[in-house]
Amino acid sequence: MANRAPTEPPKSIIISEELSSIELNNSKANSSLEIPQTDPKEAIGIIGAGLILMLLATTVPTWLTTEATIDRFGDNEQEALIGFRHITLEDCEYSFCSESNRQSSAALYKSCYDQFMGESGGDEWYVDNICDTWRELKFAGNAATVSLLSALLMFVYPIIKFKKLDEILSNKQSHSLMFIAGIMVPFSFVVWFMFIPGELKGGATFGLGGWIATLSSILSVVGAVKLHRSADK
Repeated sequence: MANRAPTEPPKSIIISEELSSIELNNSKANSSLEIPQTDPKEAIGIIGAGLILMLLATTVPTWLTTEATIDRFGDNEQEALIGFRHITLEDCEYSFCSESNRQSSAALYKSCYDQFMGESGGDEWYVDNICDTWRELKFAGNAATVSLLSALLMFVYPIIKFKKLDEILSNKQSHSLMFIAGIMVPFSFVVWFMFIPGELKGGATFGLGGWIATLSSILSVVGAVKLHRSADK
């Protein structure tokens, strides 16, 4: 028999120090990319701040300032400073303007309706055409008010029910209600703006109330997103 060459034992695999250092660096990089856990207390605080700001905005008389003139009662052109549920009109004649009293859109619609209903002999179609601007403003304020009050109730209900913050945070229903409240705040602003008559929105600029409402909406959405992330962990 032929002599076989002696077989060499299998060589051991040696992991170099360079490979180990690469893996260590990769693990550090992955850990640095992890999203930090969201504090639900912070999220609830942000939503609450947004809600308070929106309630504050409703007291500011000017949400939109429009350069377009509108017809108040069919014979008088006026500039409009539009608020959440009120409007301030300026009587202008030969470039001279005087600011009239601030009135609710509901009161303006009622005045317009009563005046032209009598003059038209009860013609609803005619009155609706003349008073359409005030009717839409009234509806915008009412719809946004319902939405905002709903957000307030959803936010306050868990606080009244559980009283302690730890109990609120541990309850899934509370999380859901406060998340919806955070979404309803900007929704109220969108609803209000959506139902404002087109002739008033054309060329209009945001007033102080509009900017406060915008900031409130941003805060509420950020808080809602943070609260949703905290509930997932």
